[in-house]
Amino acid sequence: MCKLHKSLYELKQSPRAWNQNLNAFLKSIKFVRSDADFSVYVVQVGYVKFFIIVYVDDLILVCDNKDKLLLLKEKLS
Repeated sequence: MCKLHKSLYELKQSPRAWNQNLNAFLKSIKFVRSDADFSVYVVQVGYVKFFIIVYVDDLILVCDNKDKLLLLKEKLS
């Protein structure tokens, strides 16, 4: 028997581990989790406001500046 040091795909704890990693990363780049809905993250940089909506393992990125949105997508990848 071996002990896993990280979560593997399709294991019972995988979704929770993925969400914890995503949450830690988004907090490290200054995103704040919404109090009303824990699947919504928000950050404002100057006049530009970013929203990330998390649904299972998909992300919806919303921003009013296309160039800034592309930079965010690069950070996330």
